[in-house]
Amino acid sequence: MSYTIENLDQVLSLTARGQNTSAITKELHQIGTDVFRESQVNAPSDSGELQRSGRVANSARGKKATSDITYGSAGVDYASYVHEGTKAQASQPYLKSALDEVSPKITGRLEAAAQKSLKGIQ
Repeated sequence: MSYTIENLDQVLSLTARGQNTSAITKELHQIGTDVFRESQVNAPSDSGELQRSGRVANSARGKKATSDITYGSAGVDYASYVHEGTKAQASQPYLKSALDEVSPKITGRLEAAAQKSLKGIQ
């Protein structure tokens, strides 16, 4: 599952100009954590196994920052079937719904972080 955040030209231009991006990285990681927390609320919880299998992993290497949110494990191999649905079961897009909930604020949050970077605020 992959989602793209659009309209981040100003933020991306800062990284291209070599600006200190630690505030942007920190905000990206916080956004990933916020999406994860919202997905935990949205995930079906018949037994609680699906929710407990969720993980968020934030990383930064050079000028690349990522937040990977995953669900499923050896005992919870049905996470994608629940999210995407099957012929017999309607989808319950707990992760996409979480991103949809948080996404209207993402651009503004990253622009604010970019302004902090320009001012040298960590």
